[in-house]
Amino acid sequence: MSRKNVKHGRIGRLDEQTLGYYRRVEQALNDGFDEDSDQKELFIQNVFNTLHTEAMLVSQNQTASNIVEHLLREASLKHLISFGQALSKDWELACTDRFVSHVTQTYTSQLGLRISENNHHQDGFSILTELYSFLMSNLAYHMQHTYASHIVRVMIETLGGVKCSDCIVRSRVARQSKGPNVKEASAIASPSKHFTSLLNEICNKIVHLDRIKDHVKNYLSNPVLQTLLLVLDKADPERCKSVCQYFVQEADIFKNEKTDANNEEEISLPELVQHEIGSHFVEQVIQTVGGELFDVILDSLLQDKLLAMAIHPTANFVLQKLIKCCHSSEQFEAIFKVLRKHLESILCLNHSQVIVCLAESCNKFGTKQEKLTKALMKTFHCYKPEERQSKCVPLFASLTAYEVFYKMPSDDEQDSDSDEEKEIKYPELTAVNIHGSLLLQQLLRFGNPKLVVTSLLNLKPSELRTMSCDPCGSHIVETFFTSQTIGEKSRDAFYLIMKSLYSDLACNKNGSRTLDTMFNTAPIRHKFTIAEEMIRHESKIRGDRFGRILWWNYNLNAFQRNKNEWKQRQLTEMKKRKLFQELISETPPHKPKKFKANRTESAEERDESKLDLQNTEVRQADIKSPGKTKKHKSPKCDTTKHKQTNELMDDEVVHSDVTGQDVKVSKHKQKLKKANRDV
Repeated sequence: MSRKNVKHGRIGRLDEQTLGYYRRVEQALNDGFDEDSDQKELFIQNVFNTLHTEAMLVSQNQTASNIVEHLLREASLKHLISFGQALSKDWELACTDRFVSHVTQTYTSQLGLRISENNHHQDGFSILTELYSFLMSNLAYHMQHTYASHIVRVMIETLGGVKCSDCIVRSRVARQSKGPNVKEASAIASPSKHFTSLLNEICNKIVHLDRIKDHVKNYLSNPVLQTLLLVLDKADPERCKSVCQYFVQEADIFKNEKTDANNEEEISLPELVQHEIGSHFVEQVIQTVGGELFDVILDSLLQDKLLAMAIHPTANFVLQKLIKCCHSSEQFEAIFKVLRKHLESILCLNHSQVIVCLAESCNKFGTKQEKLTKALMKTFHCYKPEERQSKCVPLFASLTAYEVFYKMPSDDEQDSDSDEEKEIKYPELTAVNIHGSLLLQQLLRFGNPKLVVTSLLNLKPSELRTMSCDPCGSHIVETFFTSQTIGEKSRDAFYLIMKSLYSDLACNKNGSRTLDTMFNTAPIRHKFTIAEEMIRHESKIRGDRFGRILWWNYNLNAFQRNKNEWKQRQLTEMKKRKLFQELISETPPHKPKKFKANRTESAEERDESKLDLQNTEVRQADIKSPGKTKKHKSPKCDTTKHKQTNELMDDEVVHSDVTGQDVKVSKHKQKLKKANRDV
């Protein structure tokens, strides 16, 4: 736009009086109306009376359009109808203007909700139909328009009664600036028959568009196709399957396209799979399809294509989605069998997220866990000498090979130096890679993470402190304490290593979160130790903004006044947390386990000052010994009389089975006999 147009006036420019009015309207909406619905309704009515005459002009202003969107979210159906009548005068401008299009987008979603809430009001439905007809009049153009394509997506959502993920419907800038994001598609309203018929109509027209692959490759129409699949998946699954089948079999989105003969990788991969934009639609198809059609996709890609996908800069994301969407262990094992031998090649290209997906699926299906751990150790060159296996955690965390991390030659024959000289040269872990952190988190959740746990406990205290204070490494430590497959002895060893580092963790942004997880999952003796260590560094911790929060959360002032009272409070909180977990758990714990837990808790409650293991064992022995004296024996004469009366009163109370053992027949008869004996 030239400077002359800026000086003399541009489209959407409002005078200060008008703009100030709508700013006051926004301020009133933000302040609220103190639960006075009549006052709020009257206020909105007055604003819409003013907005009705200048709706298009106000919506063309950048600041005022945001205020109008806020106002539309508070409007009733009659207000939306009046506003829609103003927009219907020029649907072309309403859908293609850079600011009015956002207002139209919000208006469409709100109108669909109000129509569903008011039994599909005829006037509101007629306005929505007008907008729908305008979009359908030139659907291919609107799908590839910068602003109108967003309205097409919202129209599909409205007709299906589904709210899609913001990463598809909204741009990256809009996701960062406008409110909370919706991460997954969810149903928000039950569509009527009229809405369903319109949805089927737009679905048929989109599917049978000319040159559909060009729309798949377009960065504006591609999200429209993804939105269609997501909405159909929630609103009409059978229709969604038929649409996916059309794209897979008739549209041939997995068809190999011939390219240069010199590049074998591009020849072996379908064009859309390696396309930067089209691959997103392929991922959506893989996520949406199920059953036999997924097997067809998997079989078409398994023919010497999985490795090519894994090393391709774009197709590896499709492979990740393919691994995550496997529905059975057989499907995953077929992929794992191909990729297992090429993990080092995948890592060399920094496609480590593919390996993370393999680890996630190993946890999901509970299979191939040991083989993946072994393959990873071979990949990082720490498997053959058994001494190297204890060094796997820093290698996984930093995603570096053994020779690179420890700066040693790669030949195994040159590793004949003494162990003491090697330890002097060993560098320490200084940073954690995000994908290395995700990989270790999955490995710690394996059914038998012994090798990883042993390697983690072999780290130096300084390395554990670095890991605990690292933005990515702190999640590894949190997983270590929350994993259900790691025993108490391993956690006790970790507490002993970190005993002198609690103050450092408390004064760090990420370390404080790690220490909080350690404290919440710790038994009472370790909580007591953490509190004592923090008391020793009181001035350091209370002077730090992160340590000060932990100080008040752990109520260490009460610990200084009365340690026993503080311990009792912690025990009660642990009991409440345990009861809450039992309530929300699907399978209740067995009674013997509950009884043992109560015995250990009572031992910890009676422990006053020293909380070492020897004292707790002594006190448990003290508790068990009086339990034997509680059993009372009745006089022999009484028992013999009872036995005689039992045998004489009824011969059917007991009988002998094949082995000669007495088996009780009726407990009810025994109760009657006891009552007779008492009489």
